[in-house]
Amino acid sequence: MVILTNENGNEIRMLNPTSIDIDLNDTKDFVVTINLNEYKQDLIFGNRLFIPGTEYGGIIGEIETNTEDNSVKIKGYGWRGILYTKIIQPPTGQDYYTISGELNNIIKILTSNLTDIFTTSSIDTGVSVTNFQFDRYCTLLDGLNKLLKSVNYRLNIQYIQGEQGNPGYVELSAVPIVDYSNDIQF
Repeated sequence: MVILTNENGNEIRMLNPTSIDIDLNDTKDFVVTINLNEYKQDLIFGNRLFIPGTEYGGIIGEIETNTEDNSVKIKGYGWRGILYTKIIQPPTGQDYYTISGELNNIIKILTSNLTDIFTTSSIDTGVSVTNFQFDRYCTLLDGLNKLLKSVNYRLNIQYIQGEQGNPGYVELSAVPIVDYSNDIQF
């Protein structure tokens, strides 16, 4: 189930995709293909697509119609892709950006200018870092991943569906890395 929202996260309708291609690691984008007869004027740039309770989704950045096979490709950056487009810059007069504090609070500070889409879990992880130094001008995604990995945590991303009439949002949180290699064998 793929849900379309407006740019504020208010749900518009469900889509019935013929295919979904989501890349979380390399291009950090998505391509959702629907039948041409499902195309309406509500499919516009800046609107969001999401699969409830997952990190699968993003912001529509391109729409491509193909009348030969009666399809519409909806493309855009996924949530990780949006974090990847933001840069952590050192404060004026300093060579590096350094930060101390509890993990989820640090995520909240670093994403404070993205609050129209992202929110951060208020759960205290009980894990803090002191004077963590980010690489110079690294992406927000790379910086968060490196910070969290330094304490054996990872970034969790989940789209939270809004209650009826309320907008949805992307929740970021720090969660422990779980190694299943000793429990599962392929």
